[in-house]
Amino acid sequence: MRNQLLTEMAREFNHWCVVKGHHTNASPKTFGDHCELMHSEISEAYDEFRIAGEAQGTEPYFEAKQDISEEDSEHRAGGTFVFFFEKGERVSLTDYYKIVFDYPDLLQYLKPRGIPFELADLLIRALENFIHYGWLDPDESVRIVHEHNKTREFKHGKKG
Repeated sequence: MRNQLLTEMAREFNHWCVVKGHHTNASPKTFGDHCELMHSEISEAYDEFRIAGEAQGTEPYFEAKQDISEEDSEHRAGGTFVFFFEKGERVSLTDYYKIVFDYPDLLQYLKPRGIPFELADLLIRALENFIHYGWLDPDESVRIVHEHNKTREFKHGKKG
């Protein structure tokens, strides 16, 4: 049996789009709307590159959506990581993992930022469309296109 990881992920992404109200009869989105949303994720990735530069832009980080500290957590009695982040402050991946371990209820206040996360958003939006529109499953689609691409000329026959 072939791996169906992308299809399983696409189903999960679609489920949460429905739960969070992104697919409703009251405000249906067109395929063009979905393309614009995917394009916006690419634009956000490019903005991270443009603002931070290639080296720093690829470093994932989190932005505090409000002032947060370990004292805001319901789990503060068991936590060992002491911190305070002001709204808008950059939180490192290392600190994020410490918060995940000790204060999981505070994750809602940390927005993932950086090129890797923006590209992850693009993948989520693209994969979710396979389920939303009932297309051929994404695993099979990727396999077919990859097999085709392996038969193409160097640089697809283009010079330069």
